[in-house]
Amino acid sequence: MTASNHFITGATIGAAIANPWVAIPLAVASHFVLDAGPQYGYDDEREDKRLGLSLFQWVLALDIMMFAILIWMLTFVIDRPELVFFGLAGYSPDLMWIHRFFVTEKVAKNLRPKMNRLQKFHASVQKLESPKFLPFEVGYFIALAYGLIILSA
Repeated sequence: MTASNHFITGATIGAAIANPWVAIPLAVASHFVLDAGPQYGYDDEREDKRLGLSLFQWVLALDIMMFAILIWMLTFVIDRPELVFFGLAGYSPDLMWIHRFFVTEKVAKNLRPKMNRLQKFHASVQKLESPKFLPFEVGYFIALAYGLIILSA
């Protein structure tokens, strides 16, 4: 799942469940549930000659933009800044991949430390990744954005 979909799921859980002691663990758990379902994933990084970027780079750029827009919306438009915390809880399991992906695999390609149990579990649930699921992710985002607006009204 894209970062913005993990984030909006966590924020929606926070809006729907008043007790943070229940909502935070559910937001974190939702990350693994979403990763077990169909999600956008890239199978290569071929560059589009007309655009100069790969589909992965376009999706990543749009995802970062949507992530920022969500934080701005929750803080200033909907006026529920506490939901940013729940959104970050929903996204948080992906933080473990930042060092591994950007430093270990991209910079020091020969250093591939073994994965710990959580990383192995996280990787094992992600079976349905494909570029063909991008429309599913867009639809999911729109549905949850609508639900979040309704819950926050």
